[in-house]
Amino acid sequence: MGIDFSVSKGAKEQLELGLRWHEEGHSGDGLLPSTVAEARRLVRTGKWWPSKVKRAYSFFSRHGAQVGPMRDDKGRPTPKAVAWALWGGDAGFANVKRIRESMLAAERGLAAERRGGVSNGDAQGTDDETTRQRGDDAANGRLVAHMHYLSLTDLEYIPEESQMKNTPEAQHAYREAIAHAMEHADMHARMLAGGHVGDEHREMHVAHACRSLDMADDLHRVICDSIGEGLKRDEEGEEFAVPGGIENSALAQRFSEVATKVGKLPRSLRAVARQELGRVDADLLEEKLMGAKTDRTALLALKQQAVESAKVVDRAETERAIESALDERLITPADAARMRGIDPATKTAASSPWQRSRVERFISERREGGPVAPIPRPGAERTVATADQTTARPQVSGGVPIRFTEQRGATVAEAASLANDVAAKLGLDPQKMQARMAASLNG
Repeated sequence: MGIDFSVSKGAKEQLELGLRWHEEGHSGDGLLPSTVAEARRLVRTGKWWPSKVKRAYSFFSRHGAQVGPMRDDKGRPTPKAVAWALWGGDAGFANVKRIRESMLAAERGLAAERRGGVSNGDAQGTDDETTRQRGDDAANGRLVAHMHYLSLTDLEYIPEESQMKNTPEAQHAYREAIAHAMEHADMHARMLAGGHVGDEHREMHVAHACRSLDMADDLHRVICDSIGEGLKRDEEGEEFAVPGGIENSALAQRFSEVATKVGKLPRSLRAVARQELGRVDADLLEEKLMGAKTDRTALLALKQQAVESAKVVDRAETERAIESALDERLITPADAARMRGIDPATKTAASSPWQRSRVERFISERREGGPVAPIPRPGAERTVATADQTTARPQVSGGVPIRFTEQRGATVAEAASLANDVAAKLGLDPQKMQARMAASLNG
């Protein structure tokens, strides 16, 4: 017997009342637009759908006992009263409880059928009515089993506001849901193929595997119905194959049929671990993870050490470039100080040292213009210009290398004049004074 998803008369009246209150502005800010849209759909179609039944039952169970007035001090409906009515009110609660019980009974009937325990004392195995009823019960049971996939087993019960969007992200999400169902079926099939299941439990695992395959098949159908030719197949991913050991069974045939239909699916973390490590043992994964964390820490330390070493080498190369430029007189000592981040006037750190690229670029520009002004480094030779005394305007003729410690000697005429001045001041004989100075110069 099929499940009756009809909205009761009392529930419909409460839904209409809630919609009217909402239009009058009595609903609160926390009311979701989807709640209003679904209430309108319930009134319009007169039918509940499985996911709405599940959510309505949870809503009534969660909020029914909460303290809160349904009317304010002026007799107007409170936001709680509006929300309660938009879910169907007390009559809606009774309505969804009845439907939920029918859905659970159908699921139990499907489970019993899978175990081969479906029986009726008055039913005959060959009776057409019984066969049809069992088919209906199985279909309804399968519908209930898919409720945690948002009731996607029947497009009739999907709200129009919740139809699947044709986006790459939506397609990938559905493909991941299919992969989850296929992996669940694969797990039970491997348990059966490996002989890890006792005879008394084999039928139960076969039923679980078949149910998961049905989920994957129905989800794939939903995608195809919603998208049509726009469905993109995965070029890379996990392709499920029939586990060895169940090749000649009905489960193997069903598994092969669904796996061929859905094609390659996104790989799960469990599949990656199984492929890389051979198994998904928790202890093994923890050991590998600890080792990976240790290796990563060591790698980060090595990277940091390499960065610091590169900085030291770069600074040394920068200093060599500055020293070379000083020797070539391409920069002044003040320039070198600024490149090192030092204020030439105060000899204190004033800024960050120049980067190597900036130093090299500055020196390259100076090299194109030739040496700078004749300002030597301390203790080094420098070139000074001599003036041509025969012209009115001094002309630079050439350079004479000198050092800061050198002193220029006096001429004979200058010495004689100096001797006469000293002798006159001291009252001495100028001739004797000149003779003594000449002897000193020649000595």
